[in-house]
Amino acid sequence: MSAEITIIQQNDTHGYMESHPELFWHYSKPTYRTVGGFARIAGYVKGN
Repeated sequence: MSAEITIIQQNDTHGYMESHPELFWHYSKPTYRTVGGFARIAGYVKGN
């Protein structure tokens, strides 16, 4: 019998429970993207 297990290490959440806009630099221009939030992280884990 064999099983597959995936281990995910999640750190540096900055305490944000909800998604929020954050500043990123893209080709020397500022842009805001929605990041963070535990629901968003759970969506990646679940594959949604």
